[in-house]
Amino acid sequence: MGEQGNRLGNKRQHRQLILVAILYLLLPACATYRSAGEELDQLVSRSADSIESRRAGEVTLESDHLSGVFQVALAVRSGPEPRLRMQLFPDLGGKLLDLAASTERIVGYFPQVRNGVSVGALDEEKAPRHILVFMGLTLLEASCPVTTDRVLSLRDSDEGLELVLQSSWPGLSVRAFLDGSGKVIERRYSFRGARWKDRTLDHETLLVEGSGFSLTARLDPVEVEEEPLPDSLFVLKLPEGIISGGTP
Repeated sequence: MGEQGNRLGNKRQHRQLILVAILYLLLPACATYRSAGEELDQLVSRSADSIESRRAGEVTLESDHLSGVFQVALAVRSGPEPRLRMQLFPDLGGKLLDLAASTERIVGYFPQVRNGVSVGALDEEKAPRHILVFMGLTLLEASCPVTTDRVLSLRDSDEGLELVLQSSWPGLSVRAFLDGSGKVIERRYSFRGARWKDRTLDHETLLVEGSGFSLTARLDPVEVEEEPLPDSLFVLKLPEGIISGGTP
């Protein structure tokens, strides 16, 4: 009985040693996050200028609350403190969506269903899990260039580098994936338990996907504004009668 127990114990110890050896061999294949170094300076700018532009195009939207193909008008002040305004229109009829977002506040509403949001980054009440909040956060990040001072950590990925970024909104987690040239090809987001991602399909097409939500934007080439866009363009207040927060 004693010898049998010793043999069983030796076999168990042998299996454990094999398992440890296998895990040790696999560890190099699992890239870990590391601090940014000189390699990042070759791909990412240290700073970004503010650029103002207008874009138009077509948006295909599929969600539980709004689906269809719509015309989009977008005004953007990109840079370290981005601001933007987006409106959606059907082929016929009035405006379907109006959204303004900055690093200080997100305001938007659906005129036809009288539902909207208005939330500040420093408000004690957290931003609701609302499609307009998710849209605003996505557009803010797309308008906020990836610079070295925003990179918290990085690691190698199949397509290049994966960066953990300092986000443009409290509570928002953002990871950006860069190709070998330093171009952002995908961002992955997490906010209040919701996860979604956007991916650049080509120069003019952006795909945004999340649970129960898909948006494909095909935009015309960027038209950089020579004259500054008025600040009032990026300011939006909820009209009277709009129910703020909640679903959608």
